[in-house]
Amino acid sequence: MKKIIKTVLYLFVITGIISSCKKEKPYDPYKQLEIDEGLIKAYIADSIPAVRHSSGVYYVIGEQGNGDTIVNADTEIKAKYSLRLMNGPVITPVDTITFRLGDNIIEGWKIGVPLISEEGKIRLFLPSGWAYGPYRKGNIPPNSILDFKIELIKVDNK
Repeated sequence: MKKIIKTVLYLFVITGIISSCKKEKPYDPYKQLEIDEGLIKAYIADSIPAVRHSSGVYYVIGEQGNGDTIVNADTEIKAKYSLRLMNGPVITPVDTITFRLGDNIIEGWKIGVPLISEEGKIRLFLPSGWAYGPYRKGNIPPNSILDFKIELIKVDNK
């Protein structure tokens, strides 16, 4: 009887090992962008007048802002923003940050922020590839579409 129990346990362990070795499909950013764009289009369909940037980022300019400073990777910005998962909970209530746009920041900001100038406001819908992609970032799940509301308080090209 002990031999039968040992054999059954051995088979369960082997089955578990073999089943855990299944390979995951490789991440395909183009396929994910297609999925994300479909979700964004459905979300903004009739109520949000968003424009599609050539990158796939969708945006709504609330206020263009003023000033002649061209925002680029070398620009230091001070901004207020809030972040939520598209059609989901707020992840970051209004927060203020200061950084150089070319620093280690998600690509969606590098695309969207230069569309406005100082004192401008923009709402960005970032496909996951322009945010954190297939990776979890804190309480942001992998492949999340992010909805940012950004206000540029100050811009400075040093």
